[in-house]
Amino acid sequence: DKFKTIWMHSKQMKALKLADLIDYVPPSEQGGPLIPYYMGLRAVIDDDIPVAAGVYTAFMFKDKAILWNELPVNSEGGPLEFDRKPRQGHGGGVTEMVARRHFVAHVPGTRFLDASTAGEFATDAELALAANWDRTASSVKHMTFIALKTTEA
Repeated sequence: DKFKTIWMHSKQMKALKLADLIDYVPPSEQGGPLIPYYMGLRAVIDDDIPVAAGVYTAFMFKDKAILWNELPVNSEGGPLEFDRKPRQGHGGGVTEMVARRHFVAHVPGTRFLDASTAGEFATDAELALAANWDRTASSVKHMTFIALKTTEA
């Protein structure tokens, strides 16, 4: 249960490169372009991660840090709906099937406090508020995903 990946801003990556803290796996060992590693963590670079008032947020992940699950479909038509068009298909007819599936991402060790939502579903703004989340893991050490805030890039 060790962290495997770090997701960081390019300015953080540049500072780590200048300090000679980035290692690269050679192509002969992994079969493609060089992959950067920081202290054994696979480095993913993305300038869309949060930067506010000189504070850079990097994220560290363990394996299976974000899980996907399928939710039941509670719509009037149900998960499957059929539409028959007898005049199509050169007289043989066509039956169209519509399948509805709902997927949700989940970080193990957390729980969304749905009482905090104004409507039936949480908005992006409600999902972004830290106050709407509860840590169910017994310790931060058991979390699969953490944020690391630094003041230097």
